[in-house]
Amino acid sequence: MVQAIPASYAGVTPYLIVRDAARMLDFYKKAFGATEVLRLPAPGGRIGHAEIKIGEGMVMLADESPEMGHKSPLTVGGTPITLMFYVPDVDARFGKAIAGATVKHPPRTSSTATAAARSPIRPGTSGRSPRTPRTCRPMKWTSA
Repeated sequence: MVQAIPASYAGVTPYLIVRDAARMLDFYKKAFGATEVLRLPAPGGRIGHAEIKIGEGMVMLADESPEMGHKSPLTVGGTPITLMFYVPDVDARFGKAIAGATVKHPPRTSSTATAAARSPIRPGTSGRSPRTPRTCRPMKWTSA
């Protein structure tokens, strides 16, 4: 019997449609320490479906397939979505993420405590200093 909610898939699971999913999988492994869980090939050398785990969260992704209405941010001109995740050492993770990415919002300082002391933190935030590299394709990920 199939489980209604598969193990390891608690809450919301993002599904990313990207251009060159194989390259993105490699980038997510290097930049975010992702573990590849599943990869299903599609015709034409594309990836029809893949799953990765980052920390305790699962992310699904596939190559764009415009003929089916599945278009990447590159095809539609960007994305309004940013994916946020927390890591023990944001500076170390950010250093890995910027290899192969462009920096959307550079760090304010090298430590969260110093950032909180030097710059005002918006009300309601945790006092963390988030980092937002723009990946090698226009998908936004922020870590704090």
